[in-house]
Amino acid sequence: MIISQKPTKKNKRARYALLIEDNANHAELITEILDQYFSPIVIHTVDNIDYGLEFTEQTSYDIVLTDAVIQDEPITMHIASLRKNVNHIPIIVISGHGDETLASELVKNGATGYITKTQDNLAKLPALIEHYMNQSPKMRRRKVSTQTCSAAPTAQQLIKKIDDLIQNTLSLSQPQRNKRPRIADYQDNLKSICRQMKKLRRLAVEVTEQK
Repeated sequence: MIISQKPTKKNKRARYALLIEDNANHAELITEILDQYFSPIVIHTVDNIDYGLEFTEQTSYDIVLTDAVIQDEPITMHIASLRKNVNHIPIIVISGHGDETLASELVKNGATGYITKTQDNLAKLPALIEHYMNQSPKMRRRKVSTQTCSAAPTAQQLIKKIDDLIQNTLSLSQPQRNKRPRIADYQDNLKSICRQMKKLRRLAVEVTEQK
């Protein structure tokens, strides 16, 4: 899980976006697009579907963007649950491969839109996001007003995420029986955990400063 949050400008409501993406390069690219065209914006980026579902239970978003496959798990298995959590908030699926059958299935089960990760489509992404976010604004405002949770994770939620990372770290020292781990896998996992811990720490500082 990765969380990023930028400070917002005064007298202008920040928009909130959830990005579910396990490819760090793609996540960075989409985050840059959101920052460039929709600032001030708060972006929560998770690399795990379960975290994505959890965040949508805690936070009211203006838009949700997700890859079609997260850690080898198709979003089709969770799109209905995601839709239930976010109510009328638009969900855009950004896939690495064009598939009309998949697109039809996703839209049927709750996705608002489906695009492929081509250069041309990513150039059109800001206009597409703006179009969907401008749809049914009253419904989105009503959902936000009925929730009491903060858009930013609370201290307790941050602690839970950190505890999860600690458990993941401990699991690295307890490989499954009959499986010989590769050093490269350990290094990649540790680097990923360290990056997530640093981002969590930065967000914790921002939450503290807002009090």
